[in-house]
Amino acid sequence: MKDTLLKRARQGQLIKSKLALAGYTMSDIDRQYELTPGATRRCVIEPNEAAEKAIADALGEPAHELWPERYDQKTGERLSPQPFANYERVPPIRQRRKGDVDSTAGALT
Repeated sequence: MKDTLLKRARQGQLIKSKLALAGYTMSDIDRQYELTPGATRRCVIEPNEAAEKAIADALGEPAHELWPERYDQKTGERLSPQPFANYERVPPIRQRRKGDVDSTAGALT
């Protein structure tokens, strides 16, 4: 579980970096695609179909490649309902640095 949460944290940082290299902030994506403020930021850590599509469009990459755990690997279709694991919170960076992450739910040990 811990490895999955850390992988998602790294994946989120990679997506943020790609947006920055493309000249976008997450707020830019929210405004340009008329999303709720903060939708793009939250999408990096939990599923949000509209924000996923907006980020994928801005980067020119398929959403199923940016978030493979949210899509069927054979068809590329978005999973519905999303697996429960996709909603688990990634521990804050301070906990990740210290290694104080419980392997069951990202809680402090």
